[in-house]
This record gives sequence, structure tokens and C-alpha cells, in this order.
Amino acid sequence: NVGALKAVERTGLGAPISLIALGSEPHTIGCPHFGQVFSRARTILAVTETERLSIVEHHGRPEAVIRIGAPMAANPSALTEPNGWAGNTKYILVLTDSASEEDHPHAELCRLIRLRFPDMTMGFSHTDAFCVWNDGRLHQGWAIEKSSDLARLLAWAHLTIDLAPGPLFARRCVDSLLYSTPIVVPEDSAGREHAERGRGGLWFGSPIELTWCIEAMADQSTRDTFGAQGRRYVEAEYGSTDRFIDRVATACGLAAEPRAEPVVA
Repeated sequence: NVGALKAVERTGLGAPISLIALGSEPHTIGCPHFGQVFSRARTILAVTETERLSIVEHHGRPEAVIRIGAPMAANPSALTEPNGWAGNTKYILVLTDSASEEDHPHAELCRLIRLRFPDMTMGFSHTDAFCVWNDGRLHQGWAIEKSSDLARLLAWAHLTIDLAPGPLFARRCVDSLLYSTPIVVPEDSAGREHAERGRGGLWFGSPIELTWCIEAMADQSTRDTFGAQGRRYVEAEYGSTDRFIDRVATACGLAAEPRAEPVVA
């Protein structure tokens, strides 16, 4: 509260709190009413490098803003249980935030992809349906509702095109890379960091660039390279709960609890 902040301010010390920002877009990170909170927090914890840089740009104090990643894990059953909608045939998975028949840029991009690559098997996840494009025909099914269904689709795809990675840290992109499935994302999205910094995929700024990305990823050795690089990156940044705890403890000036030694019979 304000009284507590004023009391701390009189002591000349930073507030004994760590702030988790969880946002990378300027209109959220740069909100003026966050200024006092950022200035008084002793430590500011950022999930991604994009988020960290955005905080520093708007509020300064680079020494206090520390990237900690996030604790995430791949669903192991997804690698042994292909989704029945698309099967175990390698396909391109396209994720959108539009309805299948909606007059929306994402729906238009889906139509463009189908027309440009008629011989490729593709799965399109819309808000109201999951559609499979195969042998020149579009088969429509139920929308994805369970995270386990999405996990299986990500695990068995040979490429994920996420047209709407989201404003936070683009979790679907991280999940895709945890399964060694490379990604293609919009250049102005949160997913670009994982494609660029993690070397896990490509990014596009126009429809024609999107088709170029798909053409480049049609080569299996290219996909394998991006997938392996991306998996190493997300396992280091997001794939270890122990590493995440250690980072948070270090950032907050706390000593992490020692790991228990294995018991040897």
C-alpha cells in the first residue's frame, strides 16, 4: 500500500518485493501508473528477453531487471499418442485466433496457404473448428478444447505456424519447440524471440514472406536443424523447474535450498 511504500522510501531502501511483469507490449509495460511500482521494487523478474528489454526501455534500472524464464515441460504421452484428427502423417499445423469462416486476416492467410501448397497436409486450428486439408479437400471437425489435444498436434507436426502467439511469452511456440517442432511466427509477435534468439524457426512480415518461410521449411534437414536448436533453447530457458527456482532465488538475493543427495542402497 501507499503508506508502506512511503515508509520504505524514508529508509532509503528499495521495496522488499520482486515484481513479475508478464508482458512485453509497450502499452502494458509502459503504463505510467506502473512507474512507481517498477522504481520501488528491489528486483523485477522478466520471463523473456523481450519483456526484460521492454521494461528497461520504459523504466530503466537494467541491473534490477533479470530474466528468469519459466518452468514448463512437454507432455510425454503426446509423443506416443498422435491426435486422431490428423493422425501420424507429417503435417503443417496452423494456429489462429479466428473463426473458420470469419472475414479475418488469419482466415485469409489460411486460404492463401491452402492455395499455395495444395499437396501438403495441413491442420488449421480455429476458434470454432479444427480443419484438416488433405488431398485437395478440407475436412472440418471440432475445435480444440483440451491442452492435451493441442500437445499431440504440436508433437506430431513437422512445422507449427502460429499466427497469434499471444501478448505474453508465446507459450504455444515454447511447447512446439519442446517437441522439436520448429515454428514460423509474425515478426511483430512475442513468438519471434523464440524463433530468432532460440534459432527455432523463422518469422514473416507479409503473406509472401510467410510462403517463403514454408518453402524453406519444406526441406527436412532444415526443419531438423531448427527443431534441434529450438529444443535446446527452450529446455535451457523454460524446461527445468530446478533451474527456474535457482534463478528466482538468485535474483531475489535468497540462497536456494540445497538439493537432496540421492540415497544409495
